[in-house]
This record gives sequence, C-alpha cells and structure tokens, in this order.
Amino acid sequence: IVFVGKLVPEKGVDIYVESVKLVANKFSDWKFYIIGSSKSGLDKVETRYAKEIIDSFLGIGKNVKYYGFLPNLKVSNILQKASILVVPSVWEEPFGLTALEGIANRQAVIASKVGGLVDIISKRGILIQNIDKRKIANRLTNLMKNKDELKKYQNKAWKNYNFNQKNISKKQDKIRKEII
Repeated sequence: IVFVGKLVPEKGVDIYVESVKLVANKFSDWKFYIIGSSKSGLDKVETRYAKEIIDSFLGIGKNVKYYGFLPNLKVSNILQKASILVVPSVWEEPFGLTALEGIANRQAVIASKVGGLVDIISKRGILIQNIDKRKIANRLTNLMKNKDELKKYQNKAWKNYNFNQKNISKKQDKIRKEII
C-alpha cells in the first residue's frame, strides 16, 4: 500500500499516516510505503511538517518504509508491485497524475473525491467524499481482508483505463474538428 507525493498538507499525507496507524498492526503481513519529499527532487527533509510526518510514520512499526524522493523509474518499479495506492488530497487536485499512474499499474486506487481526481478515478477506483483517516482505514481494511474485492478494483482500474494514446488522439481530433 503506497502514498506517492509531496509531503505537504494539501496532499493529505498526514491523513494517510493516521489511517495506516489504524490498520498496520492488524495487518502485519502488509507493507505500507511513502514515496516523496517536501519538494520534488530533494533527498533531504526540508520542512518541520515533513519531518513530523516521517517520524510519525516510521514509529508505526516494522511494516512501514519511507523512501524519500525517488526518480520516476524507481517509483514506477514500486508501483508495479503495489496492490493499493492512496491519494488523499485535500485540495482540488487539477489532474492527479499519481492516481493515473496507479490505475495504469492496475492498482486499487483510493482517492479523495475532489478536483480532477473525480474524472480520473470515476469508474476505476474508490472515491471518498470528505476523506479522513477512518474512511481510508475502513476501505483499506475491506480490501486487505477481501482478496476478491481487491482484485475487483484492480481489474476495474485496468478494464476502464482509457488514457492511452489512441483514445487521447481521438479526443484531440474531435476537439480540432469542433474548433475548425
């Protein structure tokens, strides 16, 4: 189970950490990860907020790991092996590239029902209105306990993935025709 993003309040990383605190000990065979830093490209912790988040996360137990900032290829390798991606943004994400990467990697995606995440996740994952630690923990528990439910959401992500070049080209062609 993974969170990927900047370690800033608007990305909801604190909500992810608090939800992991509620489930990690009950599911010790599952691993929980954070990939990211306070600023893209930084290897060191720069803000007090990020340090507090990391310390809190690492204090949960042996089944958590903080990677810090990683190059795209390494992030992609981790995402390919993950089962669940959590995107708990509390601001109006304009696009939500991380959620799209999770879907492209056939993950069950749990995300906030805000901004562009609504369009990206739509029929491909789990959207949570007014996201909080308990709502995420409940969804995680359901997916970790129920392998069929987990597979259902992983398959939904892949089956409904329409962000490929062919579909994007068709949409661009349609827009061009409307403009001309």
